Amino acid sequence: MRLFFVAFCVFFFSYLSAQEATITLVNGKTIKAKIAKIEAEKYNGTGRETVREISVVQGSSEYLLSFDKIASMRLVETDDMSCFEDSNYKPTREFCTRKLVYEVKLKTTDKNKQKIEIVDDRKFIFSFAEKVEPVSTFFYKITASDEGKEAEINLKDLESRVKEAQQNGIKTIIFN
Repeated sequence: MRLFFVAFCVFFFSYLSAQEATITLVNGKTIKAKIAKIEAEKYNGTGRETVREISVVQGSSEYLLSFDKIASMRLVETDDMSCFEDSNYKPTREFCTRKLVYEVKLKTTDKNKQKIEIVDDRKFIFSFAEKVEPVSTFFYKITASDEGKEAEINLKDLESRVKEAQQNGIKTIIFN
């Protein structure tokens, strides 16, 4: 009974402390909800874990920035897609990537006037306290690979995966 009570208290207080956010996707859809948790995983869907920080760069300094210090993140630029084969793998593995540039604004004004950009190449999954479908997004580089399915997937399929990930990704997120 005591364990149940402690678990309930932890869940209840984490729900109360969840950040509210307004998210606009690249496809135009807008979501306003409390974020229950943020998870990150490798581009291939492995290594999923709950995170509280994201890798950023400011000038020549790279560091981890806590999500609770961020006021907003905004997509400012998208590079061309690049597809290539890597013969270091047997069988040869194919990849398609697209680099994204997101600018970060802090909740408190920063003494350093240089822009803050995201350099974390993991896939982020935002889950919400309300019954809203989770949002998956890349903030630095969208990567798709035929890993494990080399005989079934071609470059056109990988290009489609990258385009779909971009269209369903976050354009802006404002933490309220």
